[in-house]
Amino acid sequence: MKMKTSQAYYKINDNLKVKVMVRENPFQLNINDLFEMAARINKKRAFLFVSKVLGKHIPVSPQKSIQYGKLLGELYYKNVYPYLSKKEKIFLPKHNIFIGFAETATALGHSAFSIFENCSYIHTTREINLNKEKIFDFQEEHSHATNHFLYSNEKHFFDNEYAIVFIDDEITTGKTILNFIKEINKKYSRKEYHVLTILDWRNDENIKKYEEFEEKFNIKINVHSLIKGSIEVFGKFDDTYTEKRIKKEIKDVEVNFYELDEKIDHLTGKFGTNSILQKELDDLVLRVAKKIDDTSKRKLVLGTGEFMYIPMKVACNLSGNVKYHSTTRSPIIPMNKKEYAIKNKFYLKNIYDESIDEYIYNILENEYDSLYIMYEKKGNNKLLNETINELKTTGIKKINVCFFER
Repeated sequence: MKMKTSQAYYKINDNLKVKVMVRENPFQLNINDLFEMAARINKKRAFLFVSKVLGKHIPVSPQKSIQYGKLLGELYYKNVYPYLSKKEKIFLPKHNIFIGFAETATALGHSAFSIFENCSYIHTTREINLNKEKIFDFQEEHSHATNHFLYSNEKHFFDNEYAIVFIDDEITTGKTILNFIKEINKKYSRKEYHVLTILDWRNDENIKKYEEFEEKFNIKINVHSLIKGSIEVFGKFDDTYTEKRIKKEIKDVEVNFYELDEKIDHLTGKFGTNSILQKELDDLVLRVAKKIDDTSKRKLVLGTGEFMYIPMKVACNLSGNVKYHSTTRSPIIPMNKKEYAIKNKFYLKNIYDESIDEYIYNILENEYDSLYIMYEKKGNNKLLNETINELKTTGIKKINVCFFER
């Protein structure tokens, strides 16, 4: 049965409006539950679909965010392996490599991968790592940070015939995935690839480019999405916009530091993990949650950059009313108005690289009693102190800084 097309208009600001047309919605989801819109400081793409389920820019229930990743995994299972019986963990008849895209979809990808056995997970990174062997690099032209890299603890991670499944929260043109496939095909060619995404906005021209790409490289690319449609953009980025930073009061706050001494570089997905190690990760997050939990009723857990999934899983195991989201490199314009996604903005430091600006959005006054910010490992103390001072302006009375590795 062909589904009736629905459409909606989003007025982002006086200069920018986006028309959204939905053509396929297999789970009958309400798109207003999935995203809101915002303007970002990016001339290449001035608008942003701000997800209400990812746990990136908007605080969410961590369980909800993980469930949407699992829903993508369910979609893949139903579309590709409909003959398999549904169990708590689905054993795939052939090994699959799931690949999440940094920085937004690292936890989404890990959550989708987590419902399967006989598979591996790895995610791209924007970080340059001189201590690891680089497997790939490719471009995401429209992004504020265009370079993607892929590293692995295993030199032969792709030197096999395993099925490859890409996972992203949204594809607009789909060009980034084609760039990645082109790089993979140079070394480790496959005949078929799969893409899992919450939102697929490719128009007819973009879909035709996929078909031409398939023909050129003699491959098949299967795209599975929760929402499929197209968008039309009216207007452009306001070249006259200038960011005005308001000086905020640094308040007296209790600050605690936790050195957890947990080795996680084989569990995060940044260098590759697998379904056997997932059990070890599940035990780790329970252990960490028990160590750091306090009596606060309203908690906010912050992941940092690409380090999203493990903090999200810890958040699921803390007591009280817990919300989760993450710092981001994405420079978004805040506006405190109804039906606009980004209400306020805090300016943080990347504690590993002074050249990288990071932000956290939508921490509203009197929402939380305590805050947990989670890092993979220690970094520059000066940059950390600047971040803590900015978090002290949120009005949250207790800040817990957690380092997983020493």
